[in-house]
Amino acid sequence: MEASFAVESGSVLTSRNAGIVGISITVVLWFIASWRLLYHYSGVCGSDFFHRPSDDEVQYLRTDGLTTKRVVHVLLWITMVVEGVAYADMTASNTTNPFNYALLDVIGRGVLEFSTYIIVTIFWFIVTSRARAGASEKKIVF
Repeated sequence: MEASFAVESGSVLTSRNAGIVGISITVVLWFIASWRLLYHYSGVCGSDFFHRPSDDEVQYLRTDGLTTKRVVHVLLWITMVVEGVAYADMTASNTTNPFNYALLDVIGRGVLEFSTYIIVTIFWFIVTSRARAGASEKKIVF
């Protein structure tokens, strides 16, 4: 009875619906990761969007080579591309197949996202280990 009601009311989650929701979220995250990569590689996108910095200011803001933040955002960008391909295939074919799940679960989440979280966790452990307890607090009374 419940299964037939769900089918009749149209509330069944199909592969196409899951693909549309997944690709929507993935596209938003892809734009965020792309914007952060542009910021880390160019040094042009500062806090004031309308101010075009001089070459000296850009050289001050930009660091050449691989940094932790660049690696994290590159991994996130690659993850969003892989998951976008899987969700696009789910949406186009309206079927779930092993290829989609291999891209989403094994490559996307299992390898790329997990590696990104490991790098972020190690980075924050290093940052917090260098911090001094109470350094931001000021003596007000005594």
